[in-house]
Amino acid sequence: MFGELFIKWKESLSFYRKDSFKLFLLASVNNLYKAIVIFIKKFWWMPLLTGFFMALFYSLLPLSSLIVDKTAKNFFFLFLFTPVLLISIFLLFMIGAMPYLLLRASGESKDFEYLKKYISKIIIFFSVFIFFILVIAFLLLFSFRSDPLLKENFLLIVTSSKYLFFSNIFGVVISFNIFLFLDSHQKFVSIFSSFVKAIKVFIYFLPVTMFFGLFSFMTGRIRDFIAGYVKSFWISSFYMAAIVFALIYLILYIVSYLLTISFIANYYTILRHKYYNFFYKEN
Repeated sequence: MFGELFIKWKESLSFYRKDSFKLFLLASVNNLYKAIVIFIKKFWWMPLLTGFFMALFYSLLPLSSLIVDKTAKNFFFLFLFTPVLLISIFLLFMIGAMPYLLLRASGESKDFEYLKKYISKIIIFFSVFIFFILVIAFLLLFSFRSDPLLKENFLLIVTSSKYLFFSNIFGVVISFNIFLFLDSHQKFVSIFSSFVKAIKVFIYFLPVTMFFGLFSFMTGRIRDFIAGYVKSFWISSFYMAAIVFALIYLILYIVSYLLTISFIANYYTILRHKYYNFFYKEN
């Protein structure tokens, strides 16, 4: 096992050769450019629709306090506020998931039919993922419910550099998990087998997969630095400067998010063709 692992690590180091690395970066940026073009041409309506429902949601928030009648308030929340909230969340979720669908290597035409074909798998994956995150969070809260410093300690943990680093590493594994799951022929069971394979990919090609995690981590640290400036300017009432830094933060976040997924999608395609039977053959 360790012999095979070291062989894979040695093979992975060829990724950092000047020509190979340059070609990989250019291919990843090119794939990202094509994905953005497809999104603008075929899914331009998605951010507009999301913006509409988000604006509607925030406009409904102050209305709830103006409704005095209990029956009218129940009707408001049940038939207006809650549906708008759920649609807004779903559309935001879809925008976050779109890079995986558009950057994924596929001979299929990436149009609305393509979206309908894979949307169920995306929903199933993230539903299971969120469920397990909530279960873990509940268990942690239940285990330390008697600790008066739980909230303070929790905030210290999630804002520490170590936590951010490992969350980015875990994000790389999850991204491989998503691409593996999208290529599987099953819907539910293969989530777990794909996760095992994703961990295997991360470990066997550590010299490269660690780069993806470090890239995400470093851009995240830069974003945190910019966020500190936004906060200081906002407190000091320098609203224009705060808005400029907030826009820079948002752009950097989007570029970092899309580039990281593009890197992983590109490398996943390389591995799939080179080591298909080793990693991706269906059980």
